[in-house]
Amino acid sequence: MDQGDRLPRPGPVGLRRRHTTFGNLAAYGQTNLKRLLAYSTIAHAGFMMNGLATMTKDGAGAMLFYLVTYLFMTSAPSPASP
Repeated sequence: MDQGDRLPRPGPVGLRRRHTTFGNLAAYGQTNLKRLLAYSTIAHAGFMMNGLATMTKDGAGAMLFYLVTYLFMTSAPSPASP
């Protein structure tokens, strides 16, 4: 079996589903911007775990790319910041 054909393991799959679902649902009704961003970060952690769940080098590379892109985008100053 080719290493790219490995199926995700149940542990990481369940964890990423919980993070993604909880983060998105909790962020949906927030009016406080700090809490909204915190719950959004939880959801993004679930998205990053998609690459980890594959248990391959390509999946790890995809997760690293997503992490670097996410950190770059969240560290950029926003127009609303003082």
